[in-house]
Amino acid sequence: MRFQDKIAIIAGGAGGIGKAVSLGLFKEGAKIIVWDLNTSALDEMKQEINQLGGTISTASVDVTDYYAVESAVNDVVNEYGRLDIMVSCVGGGTFKPLIEYTPEFWLKEQNYNLNSVFNCFHTSLKHMVKQEYGRLFCFMSTTGGVPGLAGYGAAKAGCKALMDNIKAEHSRQHITVNAVLPSFTPTPFSMKTFNDTPEGKAQYESIVSRMPLGPNTVENVAKTVLDLLDNERISGQVITLM
Repeated sequence: MRFQDKIAIIAGGAGGIGKAVSLGLFKEGAKIIVWDLNTSALDEMKQEINQLGGTISTASVDVTDYYAVESAVNDVVNEYGRLDIMVSCVGGGTFKPLIEYTPEFWLKEQNYNLNSVFNCFHTSLKHMVKQEYGRLFCFMSTTGGVPGLAGYGAAKAGCKALMDNIKAEHSRQHITVNAVLPSFTPTPFSMKTFNDTPEGKAQYESIVSRMPLGPNTVENVAKTVLDLLDNERISGQVITLM
């Protein structure tokens, strides 16, 4: 198994793509710690892993709070002695015309989609640098040009810049950082973007109509994530799926 006894945190790992990544890492031998604010989903995740004959650790961690993330990462390292993998699955945009933005809305989009990734990566790096090994992973999307997603796109562009710096500063410590741009993948969370109105349905149809193979699946996205986590020679890359 590719990740036998590796210690992996999956932030936002109890639902959608995050859950598929969590299950994939577990089946490949990793000891997984799943963070999510949805406590019901965490309970369901525990039950599912138990049915597979395993156990996992879970925690309700607000990844937009740097010090909460730092404390939770330290707890993992104190218990297991190391941290090998950090996967940040938290994020999501809200459609709003740029002209209607408020400063508060702009900061909310940055906090949820950029600061959350920084918090997960930075607190993990402190330990990965010492052990000279680590795998960091996040998810990308539009980095601009999509009407209604200016804040989200700017945050994702910031994530790519963060990745580039981590690669430049920490490759010699055998730390990689990568991302997947999964294309549209229906999950309970992603579908909330499209409200049940003619406009919302039109937005959904517009996205799906541009996908030659139709919407992606969480299982296919997770497979790509695991392949990248397993390769020590790939870093700073954003893999775009159709």
